[in-house]
This record gives sequence, structure tokens and C-alpha cells, in this order.
Amino acid sequence: MKLLFLIFHGFDEANGISKKIRYQTKALRECGADVRMCYYQITGDGNRRWMVNDEVIADLGSGKMAKAKKRFFFRPICEYAQREGIELVYIRSFHNANPFTINLIKELKRQVRHVVMEIPKDKFEHILQEQKAAQGVTQDQELYIDRLFRKKLAKQLDAIVTFSAAKNIFGIPAIRISNGIDFDAVPLKQHMNDTSDELHLIGVAEVHYWHGFDRLVR
Repeated sequence: MKLLFLIFHGFDEANGISKKIRYQTKALRECGADVRMCYYQITGDGNRRWMVNDEVIADLGSGKMAKAKKRFFFRPICEYAQREGIELVYIRSFHNANPFTINLIKELKRQVRHVVMEIPKDKFEHILQEQKAAQGVTQDQELYIDRLFRKKLAKQLDAIVTFSAAKNIFGIPAIRISNGIDFDAVPLKQHMNDTSDELHLIGVAEVHYWHGFDRLVR
């Protein structure tokens, strides 16, 4: 099965989310899928591109117009899906439900058998607010637009993938999966120190309040 894994951002190999996506695509390939990774790239000189694996499928140029195109210029993605005979599109939500992403999914549904979307967290609004606050951007604009259109977007999907226990989200059937890692990428420690009289706690994540380190310490 030809699968297009679509994200609306680029990669930072030191970032946990980027690693998680790499682990997911590897697992899908091991299950027999022909996975193509579609992502948004900003080059060192500020050029903006839509990429599939190492192939440039759209060079958006640079400047303000190129930056704006990220939000609405999805035609190259649809053309790639049609040209390559993609059967399943797996979208990772970027909390960007709006008329443009809804039209993207509608167009993809005309060309592929199934379109599903993974929502990283079932209750994610506080995560988005934290991210926007860290960037010095008010969350009201994008979050408000997403709230307006997320249910309409969900109606276009065949299913929503979730790490939660929810059986449906926004009235759409949910596919529940586990949140895991690739053990080949994280070798197990061979030598264990004697910690019989000690308690060691390791937080393997960036530190955000939703990770609950404060609750663990308390």
C-alpha cells in the first residue's frame, strides 16, 4: 500500500516530535506500507518548499508571499498523490483546521481511498496555548479559526488516530494506537549501577507542564 504521511512543518532531528514521526514511519514500513514523507522545509537561505522524502515537489520561493503560501497552496500535494497512486494519506494534525485544509482533504478524497488524521492529544488546546505563548504569539487567532472549522474538517476524514482511550472524536470513529519508541534507535544500557538504596527518576521529554513532573515530585 502506498501511504503519504503528511506533516505541516519540517524536522529537527533533536526534537522529540521529529523522532516520534521517524519511529512511526519506520513502523509503518515494517508493516509493509510504502511510506512517502511529505513535509514543509525552510532552507538555510530562507527558501520554502514542499518536500516528499528528498524530492522537491513545490518550490515556493522566499519572502512574505512564499510564507503565506504555506497556509493555502496545497495543489502540489494533491498532484503528487494522484501521480504516484497514493492509497492512504496519514495527516498529523497541526491544529490548522480552516477552509484551505478542508479543501485539501476534499481534493485528496477524490484521488485516494482513505484519509485519516492523527491528533497528538485528545485534549490539546492547552498545549497549543503553551506553544504560542513561548513564541510570543497570541493563541486567539489560529486557535479560534481551528475551533470554528475542526468539526467540519473531521467530517471529511475516514477516521481520527488518537493515543487516548476515546472511541470517537468530533463524531468520527477513532483508531487508538500506542505511543512508542524505536528500540533500535535507543540501545538498552548493558551495565546497571547499584541503586538499591536510591531512587532515580528520569524525564525523557522536553519539560512542559502537561508532562506532570510536578505531580510526580509531589
